[in-house]
Amino acid sequence: MDAQAILDAMPAYALLIDSTHHIVGANKAFYQAMNLDLPDVIGAYCPKLVHGLNHPFHGCPLEEAVAMGGLESVERELFDPARRHWIKTAVYPTGQFTEDGHPIFLHTAEDITAQKLTAKRLTKEQKLQHAISEILRLSLKDISLDDILKKALNIILAAPQIGLEKKGCIFLVEDDRETLVMKVQVGLEEPVKQSCARVGFGTCLCGQAALTQSIQYSTTLDERHSITYPGISDHGHTCLPLVSGGRTLGVINTYLKKGRRRDSEGKKFLITAANVLSGVLVRRQAEMELKASIGRLQRTFKQTILTISKISEEIDQYTAGHQKRVAQMARAIAQEMGLDPDRVEGIEVAGLVHDIGKVAVPASILSKPGRLNEFEMGLVRTHSETGYDILKEVDFPWPIAQIVRQHHERLNNSGYPDKIPGESMLMEAKILAVADVFEAMSSHRPYRPGLGVSAALNELLQKKGTFFDSEVVDTCLKLVVEKGFKFN
Repeated sequence: MDAQAILDAMPAYALLIDSTHHIVGANKAFYQAMNLDLPDVIGAYCPKLVHGLNHPFHGCPLEEAVAMGGLESVERELFDPARRHWIKTAVYPTGQFTEDGHPIFLHTAEDITAQKLTAKRLTKEQKLQHAISEILRLSLKDISLDDILKKALNIILAAPQIGLEKKGCIFLVEDDRETLVMKVQVGLEEPVKQSCARVGFGTCLCGQAALTQSIQYSTTLDERHSITYPGISDHGHTCLPLVSGGRTLGVINTYLKKGRRRDSEGKKFLITAANVLSGVLVRRQAEMELKASIGRLQRTFKQTILTISKISEEIDQYTAGHQKRVAQMARAIAQEMGLDPDRVEGIEVAGLVHDIGKVAVPASILSKPGRLNEFEMGLVRTHSETGYDILKEVDFPWPIAQIVRQHHERLNNSGYPDKIPGESMLMEAKILAVADVFEAMSSHRPYRPGLGVSAALNELLQKKGTFFDSEVVDTCLKLVVEKGFKFN
């Protein structure tokens, strides 16, 4: 294969260029993109041909390669402001020279704008999911409801790139079921705090949100904005109702930055934040109502765990019900192994929340069909540690946070996040690891059919004693094969 054929086989733009910036070779991808024939390209001055300049542009990688003696490669990512594109460019010494003795370099250029935009979008989604995780973590702290609302409002207003001003408030419905009462606020002027201290259902945008139980969105002071005062400035709102069981609990009122319009990601974040906060309100109200009854409080605690489990599963639509089924299997294994009933209950609770850390993983990754790339898998693998961070401050009667952190560890140190050996793992985590793998392999997913019970058991048996605890695997096998265990 000759040099031209090698160049033409490269998908990215490729040039052979000498140290004076004159082109001595080019591949098909380059000269066709330039709408030129190869003879028109050979011998051309590259800065003029490509950039319309009579001299090398600032930061030119070829200039840097030449300045380094022509012996080392130079790789850069550059932004083209004229086309608003990102280019990944590289210059490699070839060891060859022109007839005039000028060193020849291989110069490649690839448009990576799509990759950059995707990475930016994923980063934004991850930050927004992290904000939801922070709100959820607040709900598990032993602090007052007002403190939770104030901290949650600050988290919402600080969410990146959704165009909110650093001001807003949260209303709750109290004794008067037709009136919103402002409970917490950030950055509101005194006239707003006075005129909006109590807002009737149907009054202004917040009252409309409460009455209709639907989002009220405006970019300006339109006819719905019925509460005014002298000197009021033009502004927009997103008012989100807090609703549970068909009942309005309150409203989150946010202000839009001037000239900004909400995007789909921002809207989705605000809706999710409102849903999580609604769950927090329901939980707190239930706690107050059931405080006198220990038995009822225990049932509320279990329901809270189920609610938390449901929240994380709603974010990952492809594993709906996964945590519940893992909890069933883990409980059955623990009972069959003869563990103490209290310990069995703790294992079940850990199973119900073991994937809660996925709230910090972008939904676009969790719902992606097919194989994930290395970057995406790295984000998914953070869910064990994130789950630990969410749960570690909760005063459970069991080591739930540690179990959740360890459920992807393996006996031979090959797991994550800490790569701990089997002797350092909690037995609860060893049980959860087996139940998690069995359920994931045997159950159906929208992007693939279930691999089946036999495949799941074979996987566990093949890795018994290396990845998974032998006693736990044997117990799982006994339950499924001999005792006919099935998920409810």
